[in-house]
Amino acid sequence: MLIPPTGLFSIINAKIRYFVSRKDNIASDYALSGFNEYGDYCKHWGLEGKKLSIPLKLKQFNHPFGEYFVKTIKELKNQCQVVIIPPVIRESAFRVHENNAEKINTFLLENDIPFLVPPQTHVVPDEYAYDTDYHVNRKGVDFYTTCIIKELKDVIK
Repeated sequence: MLIPPTGLFSIINAKIRYFVSRKDNIASDYALSGFNEYGDYCKHWGLEGKKLSIPLKLKQFNHPFGEYFVKTIKELKNQCQVVIIPPVIRESAFRVHENNAEKINTFLLENDIPFLVPPQTHVVPDEYAYDTDYHVNRKGVDFYTTCIIKELKDVIK
């Protein structure tokens, strides 16, 4: 199963919130009953999105982490096929982070571990966002899932 780093963070965050509360009827948006059989948190899919502010621009590319990431991925590629997929992101956030996304894209290309598709491929309308720039509602999930299926067809044989 391929999970973008932001998706993994969302899953971990939701599960931690649940286990800390130890209740299934917590006031939070997250509860164990909100996960489907695939591990997706889907309880919010039918809910109205939350008002999001314009994100702050990141100051710089984190080169030490980039080098660590490249080293780790290259080691992993010796053991299995690795596919790096950019995350889904709402349009207004992508506009703020577009230069950063391009720097990351260039860095990965220079290190021979490119994204499967350009980062702008998974930009969605703002109304597809639920409560963060990367956490999307059902329309966003359907869009991203459709993209991933199409993109992986030629990669996974």
